[in-house]
Amino acid sequence: MIRPLLRFLGRWVRRLLKGLFWLVAAYPFLLVLMYYTKNATFPNGAVLSRNFDWQKGSRGDLYTADGVLIARDVDLLCWNEMAITGIGERQRFIWLSGEHDPVYGSDPRFAAAEMASGLVKPQQSGCGGTIKPFVNAEFVLTNLRPMRAQDRR
Repeated sequence: MIRPLLRFLGRWVRRLLKGLFWLVAAYPFLLVLMYYTKNATFPNGAVLSRNFDWQKGSRGDLYTADGVLIARDVDLLCWNEMAITGIGERQRFIWLSGEHDPVYGSDPRFAAAEMASGLVKPQQSGCGGTIKPFVNAEFVLTNLRPMRAQDRR
């Protein structure tokens, strides 16, 4: 009478230990998966997404709301409700929200787009956007939720 009960309990303990082993083994994988699938949406509709790069590890890529790539490996971001600017793959860019195409530093329209965005003010250093200093993409993905002006009140 007691032997079948002990066998039954032994099987359940083994199953429980197996399940616990797989849970502990899968936990680091889930943490890495959560880290590399994080993204942040800006007020103008741009989406900063963390992607895996075999040579750099983690990199932030910037997309439009429709999923069109604006810039790869972005850094030093500045944004407001209308536009976002920064440096991507060693080249400056600015994207005015909506149906506008991104404008890059080598384009002759870059200075006009920068002035229209309201992010750059004459005789003023830094960012004229929602947050005054330029911000690293990794910092945005880790610590910030890009806010609209009305959310800061």
